[in-house]
Amino acid sequence: MFNCPLSPEKADRLVEHLALNPDSYAIDVGCGEGEFLIRVAERYKIVGIGLDKNSDLIEVANNKVKTRIPSQDVSFVCQDAKSFAWENQKADLIICIGSEFIFGGYRQALQCLSNSLIDSGKLLIGTVFWKKEPNSEYLSLMNKENPHFDYLTTVEIGIEQGFIPLYLCRSNDDEWDDFESQHAQKQYLTALHNGSKQAFERIQRWQRGYLKWGHETMGFVFLLFQKRHI
Repeated sequence: MFNCPLSPEKADRLVEHLALNPDSYAIDVGCGEGEFLIRVAERYKIVGIGLDKNSDLIEVANNKVKTRIPSQDVSFVCQDAKSFAWENQKADLIICIGSEFIFGGYRQALQCLSNSLIDSGKLLIGTVFWKKEPNSEYLSLMNKENPHFDYLTTVEIGIEQGFIPLYLCRSNDDEWDDFESQHAQKQYLTALHNGSKQAFERIQRWQRGYLKWGHETMGFVFLLFQKRHI
């Protein structure tokens, strides 16, 4: 349902904290199947657009619009969010859950998206943070990339970029296990179907890395920021 460690119950709680007015304009960056933006639209009757470069996911999202919110001005577009006309946007809400890499990282995403919000506009961003410093073996499994920060630093970077942290919540162990298990199951079945030993061994390594290091090292936080205009 969500391409991140997020339960439907927690998603609904996040939606409630958005506190939007009807006809607010929302943009969802890396929207996937569009589930989160559609829940926002169901709750607040907003105008919205979702962006994702995966055409299959966009098709699923637009089919959801037809069945769940057919009378609302919400659409999903197959487009790389990086090439979107951000300079022409003034949104009441921007959603960016697990998609900050599109802009080059967490800090860069905050900088870019802030410019496309109205004064006092809101940004809901979901990102990885480190529960503890990752060891070298775990980083090697992740291609030695380390673009993340600890929890406090993640929040403080948002404040430095001119945001007020209105609401914060983290994924719990059950949400992480569910997310990782669904990912592994899909990859295992695909590898078996295609007869790919290489793909099978790759997901084995990733799953073992999650069990050995990831669940103790990697967290995920949802941060509801409001743009500070004073």
